[in-house]
Amino acid sequence: MNSTSTAPLPVVMTGGYGATVLRGRNGVT
Repeated sequence: MNSTSTAPLPVVMTGGYGATVLRGRNGVT
């Protein structure tokens, strides 16, 4: 569980948050 929880955590955070932040900044600007 530790290995599976540590793998998707950073991937989802970087992919989800990164895409949302990038899209939001591009849209606002």
